[in-house]
Amino acid sequence: MSDSYSRGSVTKEVPTLNYDILLYILRCLDNRADVSRMMRVHPILYRAGWSVLLGFPIELHRYNYYNILKILSLSGGIDRCAHIRTLAVNSHSLNDNDIWLITGILENSTKVRRLGIEDDDSDTLLSSDDFVEAVVNLSTLRDLRIKSKYDLLCNVLQRIKAPLVVLNISVSSSYKYELVQLIKNFCATLEVLRTCDVQIRDLDFQCPRVHLLSLRNLRNVGFISTRKLTKAFPNLRKLSFHDALGSPKEQEAEEYHSLNQEQPAHSPWTKLDYISASATNIWTLALQCPISSLRIVPSETGWHRMLQRINHDYSPAVMEIHLASYNMHMLTHLGKLFETNVPWTQLRVTINISNIRPESDSEMFWDKLRMEWTKLHVPYLELAFLSWKVPPGKVYKAWLSHGGPETDQMARDLYTSIPALHQVYIHFGTQETEKLWKFSRSDNGEQGPVLIDLPLSERPTTWIDSESLRTLPWASQGGMLQ
Repeated sequence: MSDSYSRGSVTKEVPTLNYDILLYILRCLDNRADVSRMMRVHPILYRAGWSVLLGFPIELHRYNYYNILKILSLSGGIDRCAHIRTLAVNSHSLNDNDIWLITGILENSTKVRRLGIEDDDSDTLLSSDDFVEAVVNLSTLRDLRIKSKYDLLCNVLQRIKAPLVVLNISVSSSYKYELVQLIKNFCATLEVLRTCDVQIRDLDFQCPRVHLLSLRNLRNVGFISTRKLTKAFPNLRKLSFHDALGSPKEQEAEEYHSLNQEQPAHSPWTKLDYISASATNIWTLALQCPISSLRIVPSETGWHRMLQRINHDYSPAVMEIHLASYNMHMLTHLGKLFETNVPWTQLRVTINISNIRPESDSEMFWDKLRMEWTKLHVPYLELAFLSWKVPPGKVYKAWLSHGGPETDQMARDLYTSIPALHQVYIHFGTQETEKLWKFSRSDNGEQGPVLIDLPLSERPTTWIDSESLRTLPWASQGGMLQ
């Protein structure tokens, strides 16, 4: 079977492939540029490819993206956009025609499952009744990320009909508002909840399916009732308090810890896979379950003492500590944190060195860091440096990274200084040119490290993208869907 087309007086036969084979090829591709190029190969592929191409995330956060979408709609009709599954819209530089276009896409969509709406101070998007009506009538919507003023946001969340599974709420206004009542509308179906400025004491509902809870911009945190948390989210596995302001002081933390011990939860969590917060806030929870992974952002005074208690009570397998270069004095606490008999399997330390510019500061930083490394008693150590030299979107994800001078020699020093340390990895380069090397003891038992070329395909299973970056597979770098 073949198609034919004419160019002038010449008629050519265009060979065709089985339609199912073409569609299978498209589905195997994971890059929208590759799909677009393949769609030009053959007319059948061109017609069939839109369902796959438009299935990729579409983020409209730049003005030229709207123009591209206009051309797409005008050339193929708005029905072509019915294949869109993931759409993120930023109201910056929008005009009435753009809003009309996006509204038309949503009205004709039968597959949109993930929608991101970021309304700036102009309130362009959510002030449009037609746009709001199109959003609340999306029956296929399961993942909503919305940022706007409270009153406009309420207008959407109170009327939305779809059974949301993922909800991410950000409020741009600063006056007091109540989000708890809005969240209650989706209690039966929610599995992932990210929200801001929710007071724990006001939780009077239960979300039995929520396994990930992220609370941002908590102001005047005060007493966090573990009893309330476990009742509202009985099956929680991951918990984080981001940008919490006003963490309690050490004396208050002791009082809050005692209160939570005196009022134990009726049905405590059996296990937490991950918790991210200040050491003080974690300590005040007085949790009765094991914790697999901790992420600590040191900020408050006495954080290392709280962390020692957490380490003693829960003995998590993985500890992730995020330090900034302007807090170099906190490096002096690293070697004091961990006892030799604590069963650590992994320590992950992320250090932001973006502020280290003068050469003198850099040398002092690395010298201090090297001294603290030698005091750690852990069998596995991961150090990731986020450097200002790294291009945007090229975050170093490594155990030891070439983010500073003489990293290979530092790895050798570290390796020989800590007898319990079995392997040290060094990663360098960007995502396009990355290489990975491993320091490992030689077969003849010599203490000196041996440099081995380690293919990227042989990375240990512990190599993961940091959960702290809060990225999703469908959230592109620099976009709002994060």
